[in-house]
Amino acid sequence: MKKIIICDFNRTIYDPDKKTLIPEVYATLRILKQKGFYLILLSQIRKKSREKIVRSLRLENYFDEIILVPLKSEDDFKNLVTKDTDVNASYSIGDYIEQDMVFGKRAGLKTIRIAAGAFAHVKPKTKEEEADYEVKEFREVLQKIC
Repeated sequence: MKKIIICDFNRTIYDPDKKTLIPEVYATLRILKQKGFYLILLSQIRKKSREKIVRSLRLENYFDEIILVPLKSEDDFKNLVTKDTDVNASYSIGDYIEQDMVFGKRAGLKTIRIAAGAFAHVKPKTKEEEADYEVKEFREVLQKIC
């Protein structure tokens, strides 16, 4: 069975305000790969300039798939979970509860919320919006997963 991680881009591994990757992203992704995770970057890209940023960071060296969509949907998550996915050992990681947590849970994944940046103050309104785990920085996901 395959263990997957569906990872968000903005405010999860990339700081759009500072225009740089969050500290220790490459090292964290490398460890997740060593632990046997199949890594998927699923990011909303509404502007061509954002796509150039994603491509310039050479994230294909770390992610098995990079999927850029105009607007994330529940189907995007469900389509990434296949019959050979071990949902008990797979995760959706992001900062936006209305997409990364809700869609991840609906796809059967565990969820990790990065509670930092623009959406850190947003509180879950429903059980479905509550993350299984919450961290302040991306590198902390290792403590929850490994």
